[in-house]
Amino acid sequence: IKNQYKKDNTYRVIKHDVERTDRNIPLFKNKDGIGLKIIRDLLQTYSIYNPQVCYLQGMNDLMVPIILTYITNVNDDGIPINKDGTIMDYKVLYPKLFWLFDALLKNTEI
Repeated sequence: IKNQYKKDNTYRVIKHDVERTDRNIPLFKNKDGIGLKIIRDLLQTYSIYNPQVCYLQGMNDLMVPIILTYITNVNDDGIPINKDGTIMDYKVLYPKLFWLFDALLKNTEI
């Protein structure tokens, strides 16, 4: 019960922080858009993967440049697109984004 409460509380904090993430960037402009979903999914996963660190305020901002390195084009709705204009399968990027984020945190000695 204690672990479930901690997880639920962590997810609540992540949700609130993610909703305030760089809303002026097209990928993150929609509250229920893909960009914020990517950040939320990865931070929730990280909080389970590394329970000692879990989630700290500001991790959402550290995730942004990593994501923007791999998702460089979006359509008018903030949906990631390939160079040819087709919708990108962004979920294939999850492992790469996750492990880059993990490496970033390890190098900052959190």
